[in-house]
Amino acid sequence: MATCSMQVDVNREIKNEASDKPPLYWCLYRSVKELKSVGIHFRPSETCQFTDIKFNSGHLYGWLKLPRITIEDGTKSLLLNLVAFEACADPSSNFEVSSYVYFMDTLIDHAEDVKELRSKGIILNLLGNDEQVAKLFNEISENVVPNLRVFGNVQESLNDFCKSYRRLWLTECLHDHFRSPWAIIAFLAAIVVVCLTITQTVFSAIQL
Repeated sequence: MATCSMQVDVNREIKNEASDKPPLYWCLYRSVKELKSVGIHFRPSETCQFTDIKFNSGHLYGWLKLPRITIEDGTKSLLLNLVAFEACADPSSNFEVSSYVYFMDTLIDHAEDVKELRSKGIILNLLGNDEQVAKLFNEISENVVPNLRVFGNVQESLNDFCKSYRRLWLTECLHDHFRSPWAIIAFLAAIVVVCLTITQTVFSAIQL
């Protein structure tokens, strides 16, 4: 799988339109592990631009697309410099990099969150330790000033998806009872047996 290094969109093309609602829902963020538990899958975006974050929702599952990023020795310094540039040297900035770092920090709490994103080809970890990557985003985000509306529509869609109790129940049911193909086959076989039993009972009653 091809992996891209970080890229800054020089045209600052925002792919996520700002939400008209107040950014109060940002306090409801959830980690990768929590999102995965309610049926949200992770995929790499089509580009490596920081702003290329999208969420698509289905009836049962959702897909969060994130730009690929390579984490290496100089990544922390690069991100800090870009964040500082947005804050001090660019009055027209929409704080895309700062918002990206903040958004990633909401997703990454522990090493297992990094592991999931790494397994999906979103993070290429050259540091060798997933906990270091989690710590990197956690530390950088402490002093960033994000534009909460840059990814506001994405975060709002994530929260709406997570608040669907019917979807949550179905997802938990599938996760708990249908972890393997054999469990699914056994369930379908049981349905067939029940249907055949009902059909046989009905025909027997008609013949009587």
